[in-house]
Amino acid sequence: MSDYDNWLVEQEHSYRGWNKKAPRTCDITGEGMWEGFLLHDTKYIKYEHDLVEELRKLDWSEEELKYDMKVSRMTDEELVEMSYEEGVHYWTEWEIEDEFQD
Repeated sequence: MSDYDNWLVEQEHSYRGWNKKAPRTCDITGEGMWEGFLLHDTKYIKYEHDLVEELRKLDWSEEELKYDMKVSRMTDEELVEMSYEEGVHYWTEWEIEDEFQD
């Protein structure tokens, strides 16, 4: 690539924020995150399949009584929906201006 082409690529990366450190780090994969899941307001998770694995490890006994359904029989989608409705996790985005995680 020419110097001009390299300059254009650098400008686009700068404009999109791709040349900056991601504001969060996934606690499962260690990858940088610009968006993802927050579990119990403490655990950052980048991918939904990792979220599902973490959700299946939790004690859902109260919710099983409330929903009259065994978590082990729920589909991944049903479990994620229940978790969101119960406030166990949520999905969010972080902007460049947000305070960076230490």
